[in-house]
Amino acid sequence: MPISGLVLTFDDTVANHRESMAALRSEPAVTVGVASGNRVAIVVDSQSKSHDQQIWEALRALPGVVSVGVAFVGMEDAAEQPPYAGSHEDASPPHEVHNLGKK
Repeated sequence: MPISGLVLTFDDTVANHRESMAALRSEPAVTVGVASGNRVAIVVDSQSKSHDQQIWEALRALPGVVSVGVAFVGMEDAAEQPPYAGSHEDASPPHEVHNLGKK
């Protein structure tokens, strides 16, 4: 399960991007941390590599986001986790990114 510590940089102060911040807070896999100026720290705790990629793409597409900085990325060993029931070992269950980037 990928876990990422990220810093989003906006084109203006975080306070001026309420819609994007609301979208971040509504995503179950995202924990919003400290915001300062035009930056906000977040943690993404996704369920699979494909889910992680979907979230990263949605983050980059949020209105006002000019960059996504990486502070930390950790991947658990897939061998430590049981395969998903009824699927091939390498397959991941479908995941949905909630509300990010939607207007």
